[in-house]
Amino acid sequence: GNSNVCTDFGLWISTDSSRLSKLLGMLSLDALDSNIDLSLEFFNKCMVWCDCIDQMLEKFPEIPQAVSSDGRIPLHHATADGCAGIVNIVLLFDAYPKGASTVDPVT
Repeated sequence: GNSNVCTDFGLWISTDSSRLSKLLGMLSLDALDSNIDLSLEFFNKCMVWCDCIDQMLEKFPEIPQAVSSDGRIPLHHATADGCAGIVNIVLLFDAYPKGASTVDPVT
């Protein structure tokens, strides 16, 4: 399923730090918008596998506000999963402070 694809991407990205920059160069906002759930799942996996997501946030600053079909934003996933890393949580908070007061419908 989609989860395996995202995990494989995360592993692939984490083995070479230049890969994220190259991948971001190929992505477009239209591609992310066409399947927001898959895009957010990929983004959430990147939070786990990459040291930092600042490059993704720079190219797609609206991602922290994106809501998946289950009503969650990336900050919900980052804090609930417990493995995103404090740097990425702080980056998400800085990018969308209102996210901290947005109720997580899952937890």
